[in-house]
Amino acid sequence: MVVADCLQLSALREAKVIAGHEGLDQFVVTVSVLEYAKISSISDVLFLGNELILSAFISVKDSVEDQCEAIRRLHEMGEAGLVLYYVGCFLPEISKELIALADELAFPLIVMPENVLQHRYSEVITEVLEAIFEEKKKETYFVNNIMEIISRMPERQRTVDSVLRILSDRLRCSFCLFNREGEIQGLASWPMASKDIFQMVFEELKGQGYSKKKDVTAMEIEERKFHVYRKKFDTTGRKRLEIFALDEGGRLDGYGMEQVVEVLQMFGNIWSDVFCAENEDVLVKAILNNHPHMMKRLAVNYQIDLKKIRIMWVLKRKNGMGMQLDLMKLKSYLKEHQKRVIVDDVDDGVVAFMEDGAFWDMDMQLAECYMEQESDEDVILFCCGGMDSTQDVRKAYVMMENSFPMICKIFPKRRVFTEAQLRFTQECMRILAQGEEVVLEYQQVLLPLLGYKNTDELLKTLSIYYFDTECNVLQTANLLYLHESTIKYRLNKIRQRLGYDLDCMPAQYNLYLALALKRIT
Repeated sequence: MVVADCLQLSALREAKVIAGHEGLDQFVVTVSVLEYAKISSISDVLFLGNELILSAFISVKDSVEDQCEAIRRLHEMGEAGLVLYYVGCFLPEISKELIALADELAFPLIVMPENVLQHRYSEVITEVLEAIFEEKKKETYFVNNIMEIISRMPERQRTVDSVLRILSDRLRCSFCLFNREGEIQGLASWPMASKDIFQMVFEELKGQGYSKKKDVTAMEIEERKFHVYRKKFDTTGRKRLEIFALDEGGRLDGYGMEQVVEVLQMFGNIWSDVFCAENEDVLVKAILNNHPHMMKRLAVNYQIDLKKIRIMWVLKRKNGMGMQLDLMKLKSYLKEHQKRVIVDDVDDGVVAFMEDGAFWDMDMQLAECYMEQESDEDVILFCCGGMDSTQDVRKAYVMMENSFPMICKIFPKRRVFTEAQLRFTQECMRILAQGEEVVLEYQQVLLPLLGYKNTDELLKTLSIYYFDTECNVLQTANLLYLHESTIKYRLNKIRQRLGYDLDCMPAQYNLYLALALKRIT
């Protein structure tokens, strides 16, 4: 089932696709309801990709910014699309900013008939799930379908836990994967809320030994009867893995378990780094993907105090090319400077975690020196400090991913970014999402500079002075191929027309924001 197939069902026949038409071929594996759409509530744990989301956006009905953030978050997690209910009843209207964002992300935005309260979530849930179940009955061999779903996932979400969750939702069983040392590599429970008890059960089963004659055994947990399946297998990067399955509804059989193993083997062979021999650097992905049991195990094994990890570096290329060759280079550089560091490649970049130094400016000098040695002008570095928890780390990483294209437009010459520039870029994106009228309001501070013959050269000079040289007159002159005195003359002319100092707050911030919006519109 893809989104386009769902639209042919009677419960969705009157719905209209108003944006994101290019994403109508996204797979749909289930339906979920998003009742509270504030970004803080949209958790990786609850929304796991390829779901058709139903919502009325009631909790964010008066905030276009929050609506756009919800769309970004759902798209980031790989959801299939959003069906909006009760437009005109609760949500006043669909903003053009929301439509533009959905089109940009190729994220299907589907609207039920407006000003109608009689449409029920349950109608769509029932029909879509029935159609999915009917397709599953016909599809006795599900490996190819699941591998296709995995291949479309963002790289950082392409983890063992995610694959086991897909298998768990497909077969409605609980799965647990162990390595040869008996450590849990991934866990997905059915139902999801039973994770803790099933983890204890799986660990107990692991300790009971293994016999090929007993691939399937019966057991009882809290008066519930289960069949336990277990299989050993190898992948390119890892030997002697063992998968356990707990089946309560009689939906799993030997053939299904063989397919589960086949999916895991193919996953491990294609994305071999997932099952490679573990080292402390694997902790990077565990933190970014919020795998607490893996974080705890790795931190204990390698004696890493997670509370001391307060700095994150992310190395990326503007052209989107991978950075794998730079991983060892970055790791060696940081170790040469006495940094206890864990480094791994994530998505199209390299992520490093480390402890902060005695002084903040020393860490920034370290970042600047590294980039001075980097000859590729496309390479940029994000340096985020003050990370007091792994949650702070994930928030900063998501902010970096969301802001990456826009921050390169605002600061095309900058090569080292801090969280301050990320937050400023997020603010620009927030204003931009509110439409042209709001943008023009923020740009009113530039009105005294408009209407003169030399307006363009003054605005260009001030933009380069602020964004490309950090208020350095000589560097501004070099970038414009002009004499230093010419730049001083232009900046003085700007001060005269504005009637205040360019380098004092809050005047500087207002100009800074207005010029940034001008650069990206």
